[in-house]
Amino acid sequence: MKSAIYALLCFIFIILSRSQELTEVGADKQQCKKNFPGHCETSERCENTYKRLNKKVFDCHCQPFGRRRLCTCKC
Repeated sequence: MKSAIYALLCFIFIILSRSQELTEVGADKQQCKKNFPGHCETSERCENTYKRLNKKVFDCHCQPFGRRRLCTCKC
């Protein structure tokens, strides 16, 4: 009986440790959002604009936002 409880506690500890690692990995991939003047042309233009700001970004999307464009990238 003691060994079964011990095994269960070890299993729970391993699962909790693994979920914490996954949470930390997911936290590294945050989103950068910024409004820029001008019309939304391409997602590549958003990425280039962010790179001029010395930011490392990828997977950018450009969305119209009134007379501006909203660039959403992962950084």
